[in-house]
Amino acid sequence: MVAILRGVQIRIVIWLLIAGTFVFSGRVAQAQDSAAPEIVTTASLDGRTVGVRFNERLDPNSATNPANYRVSGGAVVSKATLRPDGSSMELVVSGLAGPSYTLTVNGVQDLSHNAATRSVDGLVQGLISEAIGQPVQAGSTFSCAPGSIEVKAGAGNIWTNADAFHFVRHVRTGDFDMAVQVARLSRVNQYTRGGLMVREDLTPGSRNFFVGTYPAGGINRWVSTVRFGTGGATTLAPGNSYVLRSPGFAYPNVWFRLKRVANTFTAYCGTNGVDWLQLGDQLTSVPPYPATVYLGVATTPSGSTVGRAATAQYLNFADWTELLGAERKSLRSRPAAATGLIPKAADESSSIVLTSNPSIAARRLIPAPATSGNHIP
Repeated sequence: MVAILRGVQIRIVIWLLIAGTFVFSGRVAQAQDSAAPEIVTTASLDGRTVGVRFNERLDPNSATNPANYRVSGGAVVSKATLRPDGSSMELVVSGLAGPSYTLTVNGVQDLSHNAATRSVDGLVQGLISEAIGQPVQAGSTFSCAPGSIEVKAGAGNIWTNADAFHFVRHVRTGDFDMAVQVARLSRVNQYTRGGLMVREDLTPGSRNFFVGTYPAGGINRWVSTVRFGTGGATTLAPGNSYVLRSPGFAYPNVWFRLKRVANTFTAYCGTNGVDWLQLGDQLTSVPPYPATVYLGVATTPSGSTVGRAATAQYLNFADWTELLGAERKSLRSRPAAATGLIPKAADESSSIVLTSNPSIAARRLIPAPATSGNHIP
């Protein structure tokens, strides 16, 4: 019997001896890897960095040479950093304009020194990564595919009268229905949180509406919080906004939606991106939120210890109707709605007028009983 792995051939020879006894002798031979690395995905978060993921681990010397990368439109690559996984790169660029680009890689080698010569198109997502308030330590963000966001969030919190957290957001005008999948959320403590947030402005005391949850091993709840007035206290949203997670709860099957229709906001959670449970009551703000707001993913370790950053991986950050369309069957093939979740289809909700946003282009899906209680997140 012969098994072939990438770069390795394993031959297992089975000999039949007396009395039906089997003796195994094995031989492992190194086969030459002659295939050059291939680009799996690329995207730019904000036009200042470009993320690239390859299909295998890279040779650090060639991978970190900026001269081996070229971005269309006259953009200049000034720095190339190999990420800890050994197969993805973050490129620092300048002069990248427009909603899309072509990345050409020439001379980047794998560990067997096969050199890649590849070109691939990418999307500039128009997202901004920043700290709100004064987290104890700086955070960071990496993206190498549309709607895919990896976050490291310094210590802080989304609570009391002023927030300190990591926000990856864009500006939205008018109505929206935004969704995201939380594929992974590390546990700094039981109150670490990640999810979707809409804010009136970027000051620490801004009015905001948040929907999210806690890590595995943390508080076993879906949660929605709100700050009704600028500089006011953050509280659980009115209604059933602090819901016990079902026994089948597990990452990466964690989804959220935030919807705005005029001045009314609605939060949802779910486990498959199709069936939804409304968290809390619909909120109509007084005074009304401005037409243009800040919308994105919010991550907080919920603590103040230096060195205790939370990490999160978000997928499929996009207008929900885009995700639902051609990918409905794919989404349906994922885990069904967990016990205790009440399915709520799109056509049961108020009509939605989606804002035209060229940075949020149509994309393919990225393959990754209610009770109340007293709690201060």
